[in-house]
Amino acid sequence: MKKIKKNRIGLLISFLLVFFLVGFSSNSDSLYMYQWGLKNSGNGHLNKNLALSNYNFMKFDWNIANLSFPAYKQNVNDFYQDSLAFIEGVQNVDMGFEDAYSLYSNIQNKSEVIVAIIDGGIDINHTELSGSIWTNRGEIPGDGIDNDGNGYIDDVHGYNFFNHDSNVLNASITDVHGTHVAGSIVAAHNNVGIKGIAYTDEHNIKIMPIKILGESHIGNVKYIAEAIKYAHLNGAKICNISLGSMTIDDELDRVIRTYHDMLFVVAAGNGENFIGYELDELPIYPAAYNYPNIITVGNLSLDGSRYISSNYGKSVDIFAPGTFILSLGPNNTYGFMTGTSMSSPYVTAVASMVMSAFNKSAFDVKKIINNSAVIDGKLVGLCVSNGRLNAFNALLLASQYS
Repeated sequence: MKKIKKNRIGLLISFLLVFFLVGFSSNSDSLYMYQWGLKNSGNGHLNKNLALSNYNFMKFDWNIANLSFPAYKQNVNDFYQDSLAFIEGVQNVDMGFEDAYSLYSNIQNKSEVIVAIIDGGIDINHTELSGSIWTNRGEIPGDGIDNDGNGYIDDVHGYNFFNHDSNVLNASITDVHGTHVAGSIVAAHNNVGIKGIAYTDEHNIKIMPIKILGESHIGNVKYIAEAIKYAHLNGAKICNISLGSMTIDDELDRVIRTYHDMLFVVAAGNGENFIGYELDELPIYPAAYNYPNIITVGNLSLDGSRYISSNYGKSVDIFAPGTFILSLGPNNTYGFMTGTSMSSPYVTAVASMVMSAFNKSAFDVKKIINNSAVIDGKLVGLCVSNGRLNAFNALLLASQYS
């Protein structure tokens, strides 16, 4: 996730690793084995072995990324390997994907849920995303006319509030980030690449791309409120917000409180200088808003502990996998990223499944997710739920929830 100074916003990511996998094809979603957040084998060196032996990775430009860890000058692959060396995976410390997906996929008459991703751009043509992108049926592509009269021209697949046009993908770091978030939620189960948590062949979960960040991965805080209004106007039930501001914005506050029928899943942020802190001591918004329609998410590591850079405290609801998360990149690539930005889409995906299967309200979904968390001593006192996301528990509880 990135931080905003004054009225600027960004992806609150104090630690971000991106390695693109180029030219990949495989059978049976074979990269699934590297998605430890879905199923943790207990092998802390799993991703390291992938990086070392199987694929060519593109290096990331640290200056463009503008990371909060600029002093590290070694090769990014060395950094990746060194970082994994001190993380020991723990078997079954994951989000309970397989049992949850079996339960969810067998539920009949699931409703459509539109998820707005308010972020950088999204590669809507990625082979793993193209079937799950929201389409504005009232708009005619490319005619330069606001056909549906909603105030936005050619917004067939969302909108770009940074450039004030309909182009939701630009070649920039922020589009890596947005595409990665989208992949965790709905990447296709198509015998290629990874598995999205909430994907079904019926495409019950649709992604609405809303780009608010420019190529320097910053924007204006007012864009968040504008994006939320757009999402609500066009039927989104959930907003994934992996960014934030240190500036309190009255309009953002008002919009979130007013749209009580919409659920906001927000990354908790990644501290200062690679060290997470108590979020209430140095608030980031909207993560620090304690409203009943906001779920704030911290970064869970492979061993079930809080990742070192993740913020925590009574403004954080739950922890979800966010460390060395494998997902999508633009132009049909794949890559690893770390941060609370990667944790929030895990919760967003589960929330969308609960809404789709059981038609629960935003308020109820927050309660269900928090009350179904797996309580862990490593997380007690660090978040409201004292635990980590579990999709199967959430769906089971939702089925019994009145």
